[in-house]
Amino acid sequence: MIDSHEIAPGVTEHSSADDLVIGTFPNPNLDVAIEQAAAARFVALYSASGKTRCVLTPDVAYSRWRKLIFNACLNSICALTGLDTGRIRLEGDMAETLVRPAMDEIRAAAAAVGVDLSGYVCERVIGAYPVTMYLPPSMLEDVRKGCTCSF
Repeated sequence: MIDSHEIAPGVTEHSSADDLVIGTFPNPNLDVAIEQAAAARFVALYSASGKTRCVLTPDVAYSRWRKLIFNACLNSICALTGLDTGRIRLEGDMAETLVRPAMDEIRAAAAAVGVDLSGYVCERVIGAYPVTMYLPPSMLEDVRKGCTCSF
């Protein structure tokens, strides 16, 4: 996760340090100790400058699903509605009727593969930024710039 924004064409403002969570996914063809050592070495290398926050987690699946709560829900809904993270919370009951149900779907998908994301995760994601920050997530930034993706 990197807090950076293009403030002018070709000019990127990097507002805070990277926040990176690293872990291993089990691979039956590799020794677990070798996987863990490689992940730990990467964390040490990435963190060496002291300008990033990089942590090794034993449960990377949880971290990936937790990130989806933001990207698959809040980020994409902000892009579709044209509302930033503050305005979507201020716009009637949109957070409760649109954002939270989408988050609950991600929680259910995670649970289906054995990853427990408590409802508290949704609260933290929705309230991660002060309302008055009016933060446009990356997908909304792309929409505002006229970027379109086709797959």
